[in-house]
Amino acid sequence: MKRRLLLIVFSLSLGLGGCHFWDNSMTFFNTYYNQKKLMAETEEEFGYNDYLKPPKPRVIAPQEHDLTLEKGTNDLPAYVSDMIVKPQKLQPVQVKVDSIIIKGSKILATHPKSSFVDGSLYLMAKAFFYRSEWLPSNIKCQEIAENYPNSPYSPDAHLLSAKNYLLQRNLPRAKIMLSRTIDVAWQQERYDVLSEAFELTAEEAIEEEDYDGAERPYRQAINQCDDEAQKAKWQCDLGLVLYRLRIFDKANKELAKVDEYSPTPLTEFEAKYYRALSLAELKHFDEADNILANLDKNRNFDEYAKLGYQNSARLQIARLRGNADSLAMVERAVDSTSSGSVPLLVANFERGLDLYRAKDYDKARLYFAKAKVVRSPIFDGANTLFTLLNTRELKMTESKQLHDQIQTASPGEQKDSLQSLYARTIFELGRTNEEMGNKDSAEYYFHEAMTAAPDKDTLRAQYLYSYGRMVAPRNPELSDSLQEEIFAKYPKTVYGDEARHILGITDYALLDSAEELYKSGTSFRNVGDYSMANRQYYRVFSDYRNSKFAPAALYAIGWVWEQKLNNNDSAFYYYGLLIKRYPFSEYADDIRFAVSYGAAKRGIADSTSFLGNRRKPGEVQDQNAVKTIPGNGSISAPGGTGVNSAQPGQGQNSPSQQPVFNPRTAPQIPASSLNPQLGSPLNTPFNQKLPSIDSVEAPTPTPSDSTKTKPKK
Repeated sequence: MKRRLLLIVFSLSLGLGGCHFWDNSMTFFNTYYNQKKLMAETEEEFGYNDYLKPPKPRVIAPQEHDLTLEKGTNDLPAYVSDMIVKPQKLQPVQVKVDSIIIKGSKILATHPKSSFVDGSLYLMAKAFFYRSEWLPSNIKCQEIAENYPNSPYSPDAHLLSAKNYLLQRNLPRAKIMLSRTIDVAWQQERYDVLSEAFELTAEEAIEEEDYDGAERPYRQAINQCDDEAQKAKWQCDLGLVLYRLRIFDKANKELAKVDEYSPTPLTEFEAKYYRALSLAELKHFDEADNILANLDKNRNFDEYAKLGYQNSARLQIARLRGNADSLAMVERAVDSTSSGSVPLLVANFERGLDLYRAKDYDKARLYFAKAKVVRSPIFDGANTLFTLLNTRELKMTESKQLHDQIQTASPGEQKDSLQSLYARTIFELGRTNEEMGNKDSAEYYFHEAMTAAPDKDTLRAQYLYSYGRMVAPRNPELSDSLQEEIFAKYPKTVYGDEARHILGITDYALLDSAEELYKSGTSFRNVGDYSMANRQYYRVFSDYRNSKFAPAALYAIGWVWEQKLNNNDSAFYYYGLLIKRYPFSEYADDIRFAVSYGAAKRGIADSTSFLGNRRKPGEVQDQNAVKTIPGNGSISAPGGTGVNSAQPGQGQNSPSQQPVFNPRTAPQIPASSLNPQLGSPLNTPFNQKLPSIDSVEAPTPTPSDSTKTKPKK
């Protein structure tokens, strides 16, 4: 029976059109029908197309020049990122989308000459598009464009190809494909494809701030089209583009022209609604009120009134009038009748912006909270500003609490920790103010964070950098000095690396071992870059205090300040630091007497500390081990112009040249008695060969220290 039935079907197919008819029938009933059915179910479930929903007027928000209302993802503008089907929407239909591709591949493999190949290719292209696979989707679109140029799917394939290029940020190719889409769609009078192509062209033009380019495709289409209803729609679209761009006078004129054609009720409502809003922005409030009154009387628009369009427009008009009492009354009426209305969200956002720009942040936050309850054209803007205001309030409260705790905290680790936390909090407060556009407040908080943070807190590099960035336009010298401080104190942070690039410092300055740093300092000195040389020597001491190179580096810095810069205060500071930190090193022996004498000349009461503790307790001191530094008379003993300028017949350690001190009563020299500001190694150049790295010995507190070889001068 089955065989007879098949024979009958086969005979009929031969009679009606031969093998081609048979091939089409098998393709359609076995595969293509199921492929289309799966695509319809997929789009219905994740709602990529809203064709099943009744159309309603669009909700448009005017651009804010100082704010971004809609933000994209992965560097894509919002209108492009909105094309992407989110994973949570795709997941429920993932199997169906995969099945569409599988069935399409089967058609291409088994029925390549059927009449459903172009449709199958397009369904596969859409499936790849929904899976965010732009390249395979584009390949299928190109196959249709090249092999089936007259296919009814050709306009759709061209448009989908343009979207794929936009998602890949290949703008030149996207523009070319949009132009081809418009040509192909005109040939087949596919006005739906044309409208979407015009919209994408306008969006890209707005993104590039080519506002004439955004208008041009609509004006050309209106002139070419013979369909009065379609001309009315494109005329309305043109007016809405101008409304979005805040060109309200031109928007009003273009929207008024919609009535010259044959608009559908939806197009008529959109044109009149946004014309009323444009007139309100132009302060023509009576005309706007009249348009709204006529919309209320038209029974065709009752459904739109229930969605809150007219009420939101009245709220906008009351806001623009500037009458606080009238605005409050309209708000109460609207809130009770149009709660949750998307047009009302835009009105609340605009009201919040007015308060925000007036610095009334508490009230503005309430309106932004109302505006972000559902997804809308202003959702991102409302959410961003609401978050900023919340963060500002939170950080102000936290910073006040931390400041009070610091005032009562005892010096030590706990206080340092509180200061670090306080600095981070007010820095975040500054960053929030910068995002809000409050540049003066941001600069103030960045400076406070920079000042409050302890030096050992590496986040201070970010605070210094941010403050330097704010002051750079009006005070480049201060900005440069801040960059130098960042590089000197925090060279291994990302901000230290950025400071290095800003200052033009070579990679050789970033060496990270004590020996390499010491060699680096010597190399910089040999080529005449004395500021960098001193900076590298100082890093040896600050980063590797237990290294054998640390006392040699301090010795080198002090010697240069004394010999080449004639800055005796700075030399005195670094020599004193050397004796205090490394009292048993040969470098301390070399300058101990001279520094002790210099301290006495400066009237420092505890200057005798420089003569004490030259050896460990119980060790016999070798008087011949006292060494001197090459001097210029600045830190010198009596009787000569320098410590090594002894008179003939007098030794440098002669008792007649030594001041009389009582070492047993001398305390250690406090750091506060020196002058760290004069001793900064960051700014002043010098030019003299310093001790070779090869002759540096490790400082260890043993009796043999006095016999170690000292770097040659």
